[in-house]
Amino acid sequence: MSLYRTNPLVRAEIDGYLQDNAATQAGLGSESCDYLKQLSKEWWGHLKDKIEALDPEYFETIKEG
Repeated sequence: MSLYRTNPLVRAEIDGYLQDNAATQAGLGSESCDYLKQLSKEWWGHLKDKIEALDPEYFETIKEG
């Protein structure tokens, strides 16, 4: 079973990364330049790497996004 589901510390850390990504995406508007959109995409990739290191099983559920 996924550590996200069984370990509250792992869950809290992953939730923090997911909230960070949500805030980043919410900050982008339709008028955001391509550079900012690319930076947010790269940041999400970095956050996904951290999530994968914590819980590879949970990562499988979010890796496409």
